[in-house]
Amino acid sequence: MNTFLKFYIPVLITTFFFWTLLLRTYVLYKKTKVNPLTFGRQKESAHDYVGSWFKVILLVVFVYGILNSFIPIPKISYLDNILIQAVGIVLTIASLIFTIYAQNEMGTSWRIGIDQEVKTQLVTTGPFAYIRNPIFLGMIVMLLGLFFLIPTYFIAVLFILSYLLINIQTRLEEEYLAKVHGNVYLNYKKGTGRFFPKYPLFDSGIIIVSSRHVETVVGLERADGRGENE
Repeated sequence: MNTFLKFYIPVLITTFFFWTLLLRTYVLYKKTKVNPLTFGRQKESAHDYVGSWFKVILLVVFVYGILNSFIPIPKISYLDNILIQAVGIVLTIASLIFTIYAQNEMGTSWRIGIDQEVKTQLVTTGPFAYIRNPIFLGMIVMLLGLFFLIPTYFIAVLFILSYLLINIQTRLEEEYLAKVHGNVYLNYKKGTGRFFPKYPLFDSGIIIVSSRHVETVVGLERADGRGENE
């Protein structure tokens, strides 16, 4: 298994960063001429502060994951076993597929951060019909999977820091979306969870019949379209 992981981890990390960040950014910019990377536009803001630290953490994770295949790194012994590694493989593959699916559902409204220059529509289809931040959920699961594959205290600290930063960022984005979309977003928020679906799914009186472009909301305002929620 260790021989396989020396190949799997660098390929996984490279694929995740390339497909979900670099390629997605290039495709969206080529199609819309809009730069989806919004961090750095709001100087001295909490938004940019969180974004700066998150970029540093992602870079460190990338470098650390690659080096792990070439330099022996001491692992937490009781977590360094084939069962935990198998769970890590399942989580990372599922995370990659789910993140790409959620990004595709956002279409041209996908952003990294808050875009105050271009207003996008609110996404309520696909995974967004149940949770408000499926892309961030995918990233959390990816980092957790990497911890299972590289069970070190350093990765554990990076996971905790990433989780905290993601929670701050999602709250900033939700506050912004509430200002932009008003009651439509607030009603949508009542029927969805931040990272996990609310149970029962109809406890708020919301029944959503979703297709890629149409959502019918019973008992609330109609909420159509896409948005920059992740």
